[in-house]
Amino acid sequence: MREIIAGILTAEEQGSRLTAAARARAPEIISAAKKQAEGITASALEEGRREAGLASAAALEAALSEKAAMLAAALAETEKILRLDEAGRRRAAGEVVRLVLGR
Repeated sequence: MREIIAGILTAEEQGSRLTAAARARAPEIISAAKKQAEGITASALEEGRREAGLASAAALEAALSEKAAMLAAALAETEKILRLDEAGRRRAAGEVVRLVLGR
């Protein structure tokens, strides 16, 4: 019977030591987990910024390309409508200058 009681007391003492060791190590584990989470968050933010920059650059390039196409189409349409001879071009240029300069 004494052996059983001694075994129980030993097991309780060992359990207390393990519990104390776990409690002592918990802040270290929590700190390491926080650092790992911060690293993952920073990495995800950087990846998000990079992807947003790429998407923004692609959208800007598409917009500039569309603008260039629209300007080319407008120029072609204007040239088709205006078909001026040299004298007509000079008169038109003079009129533009007069309107811009306010004379």
